[in-house]
Amino acid sequence: MNVADHVIRVNRVLDTSAYLEIDKAIVERVYDASPVILLDMSSLKKLSPKAVSPLLRRAKWTQAYGSELRLAGARPSIRNILEQRDMDGMLKLYATPMEALNARV
Repeated sequence: MNVADHVIRVNRVLDTSAYLEIDKAIVERVYDASPVILLDMSSLKKLSPKAVSPLLRRAKWTQAYGSELRLAGARPSIRNILEQRDMDGMLKLYATPMEALNARV
């Protein structure tokens, strides 16, 4: 599996319907035994609060299966929402996709 196989690109809006597609991609990568799964949020403009809770649950599930879900490239307003909702510290947030990929597992 090459590096590109670990990356899931999040488009302009992440709402509950868009989350379902991302969730499916996360599950596929976990079942492929990817140690790191990266959500590239560089293109994300709007994050629905309703999509954050399932994302947090999936991050916890991913960790239980031996993978790590990393989020990268989120603009400051979106990163702030994620940090406020992530009370357990489940989300691994990085400034850039490259930084997320290069971080130690």
